[in-house]
Amino acid sequence: MGYQLPADSLFANTWNGAESVADVPESVKAQIREEALLTAFNRLETSLRLLLYATTPGKEPPTPEHLHQILNVWRFELEHRVNLVPDTYCGAVQHYEPAMENAYTIDGRCEPGDRLRIRVPCWRMFEKIVIRGEAELLDQNLIDSGQPVELQGWSNPSPTAENFLGITDES
Repeated sequence: MGYQLPADSLFANTWNGAESVADVPESVKAQIREEALLTAFNRLETSLRLLLYATTPGKEPPTPEHLHQILNVWRFELEHRVNLVPDTYCGAVQHYEPAMENAYTIDGRCEPGDRLRIRVPCWRMFEKIVIRGEAELLDQNLIDSGQPVELQGWSNPSPTAENFLGITDES
C-alpha cells in the first residue's frame, strides 16, 4: 500500500520508507554504547575508589567485618546506581524449575522440584538477564543426612560508598 503525502506536509521528505532505526550507522551505535558505559562507571566512581583502596597491597581491610562492609557497599551501589541486581546470593538453595535454564548453567540433570545450590547468581538489569549464573544439583544424601545446606541471606546493606568513606555533601 503506497501512501502519498501532500507536498506541503510537515512529513514530506522525512520518511522515504527505507530508513529505520536499523539504519543507524555502526559508529553512532558504538558511541551510544560507549557513553552508556561511561555513565555507569561515573555513577560508580566512589565505589571504584573504595575497591581500589581495599585492594591496595598493605591497605587491605583489617578485619573480615570491614571486608564484608565493602562488599555490602558494592552490592548496594550496583543495585541502586546501575540497576544491576543479583537473582539471589551465592550458596542459596532453590527448587529447580525449567524456567531456570534461561538464567543458570546447571550441572546435572534436574527434575522439577529438585534442590539446587546456586554457586554464582545470575544478574539482572531491568528484569532482563545480563549475566547467567551457575547452579549445581544438591546431593540427595546430603539433604537426607540432616546437615544444614541453606545459608543465611545477605543483609540489606544501607551504607553507600560516600558514607563508608566519610564523604559528605559539605566537603
